[in-house]
Amino acid sequence: EGFEEAGLLPPKIKKFLEGIHPGKHEGRRFWMRNPETDYYREHLMVHEATHCFMTSRGGPPLPVWYLEGTAELFATHQRDPQRKKMRFAVMPGDSREFPGWGRLMLVRRDFRRGRLPRFDQLENLWKTEHKRTETYAWTWAFVKFLDAHPSYQERFRKLGRHLSDGRFNAEFERAFRPQWQALQFEWQLLARDLVAGTDFKRVAIRFHRSQPLPADGRSSVVAADRGWQSTGVRLRAGQAYQLTATGRFTLADKPRPWVSEPDGVSIRYHAGLPLGRLVCVLQPEDASITGLPRVVSVGSRSRIKPKVAGTLYLRLNDYLSELADNTGAVTVKIQPVAR
Repeated sequence: EGFEEAGLLPPKIKKFLEGIHPGKHEGRRFWMRNPETDYYREHLMVHEATHCFMTSRGGPPLPVWYLEGTAELFATHQRDPQRKKMRFAVMPGDSREFPGWGRLMLVRRDFRRGRLPRFDQLENLWKTEHKRTETYAWTWAFVKFLDAHPSYQERFRKLGRHLSDGRFNAEFERAFRPQWQALQFEWQLLARDLVAGTDFKRVAIRFHRSQPLPADGRSSVVAADRGWQSTGVRLRAGQAYQLTATGRFTLADKPRPWVSEPDGVSIRYHAGLPLGRLVCVLQPEDASITGLPRVVSVGSRSRIKPKVAGTLYLRLNDYLSELADNTGAVTVKIQPVAR
């Protein structure tokens, strides 16, 4: 009431804030409702201030996914009480330290409901579902993916040079369109398993040109301390293949080494499978296939029969935040099965 009486709360802003939106910016000013937690009050303040910075320079409108995703990126912050400083654009290591935020929980819940939007669907979400907090969560997750990924970070951050010159969309296309299929494939796999403390450097996929599988098969080494790894092998649709894995590795080093083989250890599970279990996924050769990549349990020995042609990727099942203390690898023999 005090702000309204002083003429500092325009009627249209008041009406906007009485809806579902907790904040609103206009030019170099912003207004916000008072959240219940100290963290989220700061989060909302930085979110709206980032909007002011990005839009007050003028120029054509920027894509909503970029405006909202970047505001969410910087607003996700952490205090450093010893140095009396704030760190922005952090990846939460423990969601409980970010009360009121809940973005990771929303992403995980949406995925369990069978929803994982590709990038080209994000802009449409802002037209059809802009009132859902899940839309903010998915946009934050995608922008965080681009900003933290060792292969995409530099070119993504360079987009900030084009806030007002009208070249943003063209520069985005130039920077990312040549790798569009690989980017979407990797984004969907990461979003599927995104957790607090995700180690973006270790989960980054190293893409290689794949080759048809030789008649006598081929072996591929799968490291325990990394995410999805390309075998460099291209499989054919309708052909059956035998995968045989051997080797031992550790999934933790404290309080003592936790040793596993390719079937995994059933003491603990991730994504419905024992920790350490060998899993596979296929990157379709046909770029028009855009469905969610299907992760298949392999273990020490399994037979697969792809419905589409594509490159085979393997990894040892583990949380994306717990790869750094893993050691060792397994060797996987990939062989065609005689018809």
